[in-house]
Amino acid sequence: GHTSNWASASQHGARVFNEGYGDCAGCHGADYLGGVTNTNCYQCHNGAGGHPYDYADGDVHGAAIIASGPDGCTNCHGTDFRGGWAEVSCWRCHDGPGGHESNWRGGSHHGNYVEQAGTASCRPCHGEDLRGGWSDVSCWQCHNGPDP
Repeated sequence: GHTSNWASASQHGARVFNEGYGDCAGCHGADYLGGVTNTNCYQCHNGAGGHPYDYADGDVHGAAIIASGPDGCTNCHGTDFRGGWAEVSCWRCHDGPGGHESNWRGGSHHGNYVEQAGTASCRPCHGEDLRGGWSDVSCWQCHNGPDP
């Protein structure tokens, strides 16, 4: 039994965000597809994690991370973004929480991109001065500034 307003994000959303969803399996099933309650996470979300259906789309979650940074992700995905209780790691698809593909640093991939597109799209994460921003990765770590 849940309270009458349990379906609100302030109730079940906050609880799952703060405590995880492990103890929900007893009633909602090990796969969270309904169990004895016949109510499953997929009725409203893209799984038990609570994101909307389209959140896995790179444009959707990428835009959210660019807008607010990854700090809000750590409660579920862990402080190292390697999965946490959500068991979904940024490293599964990216070279860490920054969102670049896993081969971004290798060879001249990012160099070619910057050479062709410039640094405007880099600034939301790496800062206006490209010294790290919320990504904490600065061009100056490997280069004499944003130019190679």
